[in-house]
Amino acid sequence: MKTIPQEFRAAYQEHEREMTLRKTRLGCFLGIVMVPLFGGLDLLIYPQHAVSFLRLRLLCSALMAGLYPILATRFGRSIIISRASSCCSCPRRPLPG
Repeated sequence: MKTIPQEFRAAYQEHEREMTLRKTRLGCFLGIVMVPLFGGLDLLIYPQHAVSFLRLRLLCSALMAGLYPILATRFGRSIIISRASSCCSCPRRPLPG
């Protein structure tokens, strides 16, 4: 059975890093915009908690807005692979229930 040449493996890993970085940046951008917008649903479903949920949503968006420019740095590129799943789950954290 033939093995995959090392240069192909390295090229594949670099491609995967770039795709992960691109998708994480897109996820951050969408989260920054969309998470606060869903505060309107909180107002309809949980009117008594809507203000506190909105604060949590704005905090989550602020954290993602802080993360977005970091992803363009060398430091951000080096940690993105190990932290991608936790970054992408950030928009789900302030949701009730």
